[in-house]
Amino acid sequence: MYSVRLLAWQIFIRKFFVQFKLSVLVILMATIVGCSQIPVKKEAGRLNFDYSSKEIGEPTHKVIGLVASEVESPQLANAHNPQNPFMALALANAQQGFNANKAYGDSYEMQLMTALNNNFESILTNKGFNTKGPFQTFDDIAYSDKKSMYLAVVPRLNLNIVQESDGVSCKTTHCTDIGNIHITGEMLLKVIEPLTGQSMLNKRINLSDFNILEPYRKEWEKMNDGGLVGMALNEALKPEQLVDDSEKALTTALSVFYAKASAKVDTFLSRDEFLSMEPDVKQLKDLKRY
Repeated sequence: MYSVRLLAWQIFIRKFFVQFKLSVLVILMATIVGCSQIPVKKEAGRLNFDYSSKEIGEPTHKVIGLVASEVESPQLANAHNPQNPFMALALANAQQGFNANKAYGDSYEMQLMTALNNNFESILTNKGFNTKGPFQTFDDIAYSDKKSMYLAVVPRLNLNIVQESDGVSCKTTHCTDIGNIHITGEMLLKVIEPLTGQSMLNKRINLSDFNILEPYRKEWEKMNDGGLVGMALNEALKPEQLVDDSEKALTTALSVFYAKASAKVDTFLSRDEFLSMEPDVKQLKDLKRY
């Protein structure tokens, strides 16, 4: 009689644990199936590279050759890939933080170079000069063009995008990168008599005193490192929405820098100063002919 009761009790216990395990599995599977990525409110970046020269001059009938603007900016270091899986996971989470220089190089560098070329043409045209170019380099200007050109302008921009990050902090469900974007620079402006290659003017224009500082915030969902239980916990604790305004902050900073830099360069491209070079330009061209 005792053996029968013991056997019945053992069967009951087994059934109970089987049902319990099934119930836990069903709950976990339902949670996993119901898991979804946390939506991110991403504020798109919009560049504003519009600028109109303040100085309007009468036509001079003189042609100025434009060499394409050269933009120098910091190079990105190669990422290090650790072998330790836990370090790799932590690094993967951290690398999703905002990298302002990479974002600039990937999306905005060519737009800035194009805008600078168009801007130099617009500024000089408004001052009464005709323009030709932009040429990729000074050596790309044909001899016939050099003879007919009054001057050639060769600009180079040294651009510094400084990202002041407070560091990446991670919670159970997501990580956050908060900081500021600071942009400084310097414009090196060379004015050349094209036929002889003689430098007529060298200007170093400081573009680092604009006090451009744009705050940014980037949040992203953390990679799960807790297995099924971690996924279930993340689903219960995740916020309704994450925020990413990093691209907007970068494009705003670039747009402000461009506007202020253009205004400053405009004042240095003096119509009167260019015209005052005419006697020396004529003398150089006459010497070259002989």
